[in-house]
Amino acid sequence: MGITWAVRYKTDVEGHLEKLLKREKEDGKLLGKCVEELKRKGVEFDLLKEVDALRRAKSLRVEAKAVRKWSARDFVTLFFFTVSCLVLGLTRVILCS
Repeated sequence: MGITWAVRYKTDVEGHLEKLLKREKEDGKLLGKCVEELKRKGVEFDLLKEVDALRRAKSLRVEAKAVRKWSARDFVTLFFFTVSCLVLGLTRVILCS
């Protein structure tokens, strides 16, 4: 079961990193919009108001709680693990009998 745990841990880490990368891309787009707004407003630009608006927008973004469900990857991993156990068992029966 250590292999299953390792595969699950790796997929969880990959999923977490994908979410972080997606959030970084969204933040980059928001920052780009802020820079464009700064260029358009010029002297009238108030950085404090823009930062507060950005914070409010980020706080309104509600991330769904990560409820871990069985994914297709989990079933594929379980399938290959089961098949490998069966092959090892059959190999032992064939060689030892």
